[in-house]
Amino acid sequence: MKNFLARKWKWLLIGLVALGLFVQYGGMTVAVVNHALMPICAVHVSTSPDPADWGPNRLRNPIPSPQSRDIPLPLYMNFLKTGENRVFYVWALDCDGELINQSLHTGKGSLFLWEVTRSSP
Repeated sequence: MKNFLARKWKWLLIGLVALGLFVQYGGMTVAVVNHALMPICAVHVSTSPDPADWGPNRLRNPIPSPQSRDIPLPLYMNFLKTGENRVFYVWALDCDGELINQSLHTGKGSLFLWEVTRSSP
C-alpha cells in the first residue's frame, strides 16, 4: 500500500481536487439578468423559503444594470430535491441590503434564467 501511495499520490490528489470541484460547481446554474436599474450586490439561493436559511452571498462582485451573470450552484443542491418537486428560492439584494426581488424556480433543468426587476413596495 505504501508503494502504491508513493507512486500514485499525484493522481490521487488530482482526482480528489476534481471531485471536490465537481461537487462544488457541478450543479445548476442561475443566470441573473439585472433589469432593476440599480446594482445587485447579493444573490442568495436556498432550498428553503426561510430567510434564516439563505446561505452565502453567491456574488463576488455586484451586477450593474443592465448586465447579467451566471451563478453556478453546488451539486449537492441538486441532490437535496429532485424531479418535479425541486424548488429553489432566490433573493436579490441591493448594496444597502434591501430586497430588490425574490423568485422561485420549480421543476427540472440545469439552467434557471431570472430577470430581476424592482419589486413594488
